[in-house]
Amino acid sequence: MDVSQYLEIFLDEATEHLQNLNQQILQLEQDPENMDTINEIFRAAHSLKGMAGTMGYKRMQNLTHDMENVFSEVRNGQIKVNASMIDCLFQCLDALDEYLSNIQEIGDEGTNDNEVLIKELNAMQTGEFEDKKEEESELEFSATADDVDLSNKEIIMLAIATSIDALAVGISFAFLSVDIVPAASIICI
Repeated sequence: MDVSQYLEIFLDEATEHLQNLNQQILQLEQDPENMDTINEIFRAAHSLKGMAGTMGYKRMQNLTHDMENVFSEVRNGQIKVNASMIDCLFQCLDALDEYLSNIQEIGDEGTNDNEVLIKELNAMQTGEFEDKKEEESELEFSATADDVDLSNKEIIMLAIATSIDALAVGISFAFLSVDIVPAASIICI
């Protein structure tokens, strides 16, 4: 079946669905339990999947199919929306946009299967996909005097700072690339 006569319609409608998905995911980021938003994302992914399949764009169809499956599970209360899911969904939108650009420029969707994204989407459905942001926030940083080269004065200052506010010291260790002592001194003041 020759579907080339429908290409312009496909491109216009796919672009609209992508814009809608982007807006809905932004809303979902602000209100992760909004069922109207979740249902709209499901419908848009479903429509895009069907359109891509009809036009023969299998990569786009596969990606939107897995997005649709994730939102089916969200709709059924089997999985919850989290920050890592939102990040993955935005990456999916970028991939779908790339497919559309390729279709416009070279006439096909290209060769990128987006296997990493599809694996992440599948992991969300099976519960193997953790909220990376939540995981990262639970990381602890600890160091002993043996781990870093500190003078006795610096060790004492860090011990005092730790007893006052261990979280701030941990942040200082993790994010300051300058000498640790000024950070510890600031915390002690």
